[in-house]
Amino acid sequence: MNRVKHACAALAACLVLGFSNTSLAIEAKHLQEDMETKEASRLTSGMVLMLSYLQYRLGYPERGECVYDWYFKNHDTPGHVWEVMQKYPDSHAEGIVYALAKLDCFTGDKK
Repeated sequence: MNRVKHACAALAACLVLGFSNTSLAIEAKHLQEDMETKEASRLTSGMVLMLSYLQYRLGYPERGECVYDWYFKNHDTPGHVWEVMQKYPDSHAEGIVYALAKLDCFTGDKK
């Protein structure tokens, strides 16, 4: 549950810093072409935190923890997400994050 608090704090920080103005349907190419690397990285991290928090709120704490660990503890994941975004630049970045997290974290659910 401590991770949820950290995720909520990070999400709140993103909202306070102005990421709430960002469109919720961002094409992957805009992360690569229109944003600096730090900004794109923060936005992608925010997507992952929101997905993790949502899983907790929906009653899937194992999924929430898995999504958090998948992105923030596996140092290969952010690079892999970036590669997939480069491969599918017209796809929505949020959809890419969701699809990749789903492959690793949403299998075998009983709920």
